Parts: sequence; structure tokens; C-alpha cells
Amino acid sequence: MDLIIYFCIVNFLSFFFMKTKLFSIIILSTVCSFGLSAQVVVEDYLLSVQAAKPDTLNMNVVKDSLALVNCMEKLYSMHESLSGYTDELYPLSETEKDSYHWALSTNLCKWAFLGTMNISASFPIADSWTVDAGARYNPWTYYKDSVSKRITWRERTLRLGARWWTDGCFSNGFYAGLGPQWMQYNRGGVISRTIYEGSAIGAYLNAGYHFRISEHWSLEAGLGAFLGYADYATYDCTVCGKKAGEGRGLRGGPDEANISFYYIF
Repeated sequence: MDLIIYFCIVNFLSFFFMKTKLFSIIILSTVCSFGLSAQVVVEDYLLSVQAAKPDTLNMNVVKDSLALVNCMEKLYSMHESLSGYTDELYPLSETEKDSYHWALSTNLCKWAFLGTMNISASFPIADSWTVDAGARYNPWTYYKDSVSKRITWRERTLRLGARWWTDGCFSNGFYAGLGPQWMQYNRGGVISRTIYEGSAIGAYLNAGYHFRISEHWSLEAGLGAFLGYADYATYDCTVCGKKAGEGRGLRGGPDEANISFYYIF
């Protein structure tokens, strides 16, 4: 629910400032602050999900999925009121909409949260559809020499999917995406000393709003969720290597907060 509250606040502020034509640094700073806060909440949630009992977990998956769907419905209902103001930022003619061939993007929230490198590429295949391919990579371990402070948040993630745009590819407006995702991870030290190491494969779902700010640059804000099968082991501390347990089964919930910059070719 925290993520939904943050997202609604940002959309309210965006509507107000765009209406008064003060969109720029105020909105960018607000959106980025939201994104980093939401990313911390998401990562906290992921760790709590790993430790949940199966019966409790299944109920949480259902509740969180319904909450995400409800959030998307509210965002879509805001689309008509928002689109008139975002079009004033950088309106696109029909010729311009057809002239863009592909785009590269990166999620600032992932970079800000322990330096997870990431990149995505998008290729239009129809007026309102793109094929998206992305990867995330984090090899870093922090405070290696400290048993009490050591943090590891390593991951390798690959995803491929399709995205639907309400007003055409890379235009001002709402989007929603879906596709398969695979990841390997070794995480711990942020919330507790417990390490979670394993892999997961399943499907991701994301949605949000895309803002064109110039001919080639744009910004988007949104949320993502993941549902799939995970196989992992837990360790009592970040350095001892003593296995505390194992787990496998269905895992799902919020996966990322998305504040991305696009360069459109």
C-alpha cells in the first residue's frame, strides 16, 4: 500500500504543476524522491516475502496482486485528464510518432539503490506496441571487511516482453508491459544479517506514465511486479557461509520502482 500511496501523490503533484505550466525541476525531484523511497520499500518487501511461510505467502500474493491491479485501474482513469497537459510539454505529430525507430532506457532507482546497473531497449512493432528487452547486473559487495556492516545485493536479471502504449509508441501517456523474467541473486545485510541466494523464473508486469520532454529525451515513472517460481537457500550471516535453510515455490509481489530516462533514436 505504501507504493500505491507514493504513486498517487506523485501523480497528483504532476497534474497540479503541469496544469500551471511549472513542470520541470519540481516534478523531476519529486518523482526521483518517490522512486528511491519506493525502491527501498520494494526491496524490503522482497526480503520479507522470502522469509514468509507458504500459507501466509499465498495470501500475500493474492492481496498484493489485487492492489496492483487496483492501482493500474486508477492510473488509467487518470489518463484522459493527464494527457491534455502532458501533450503541452512536447506534443507529437502523427509524422513524428512514425519517425522513431527504437529507444534505450535506464532505471535511475536501480542505480541509486546499491548501484544496480541496468539497460533496456525498445523496438516498435505496431502503432501502439513495442518489444522490450532488458538486463540488470549488480556485482557489488559493500563493507567486505566488516561482519556487522557487510551488504551484498548481487543480481543478474534478464527479461523480454511486450509493451502497450495508449497514445502511440514513446508518446505522452500511459503504458503497460508483460513478459518472462529470469534472475539469479545473492542478497542480505540491508534489513538483517540473513543472506538469500537463489534463482527465480516467471513473468513480470509493469505499468506507469511516459513523459516526452524533448525530441529525443523522455522520462517515465511506474511500478513493476513479478510472479514466478523461486529456488533459494538462506544463510545465517553475510560472511560465515552457514546454511540455515532452503525454500522453493511460488513467489510474487512488487519487483521494482521505475524512474527511467529514455533516449529515442
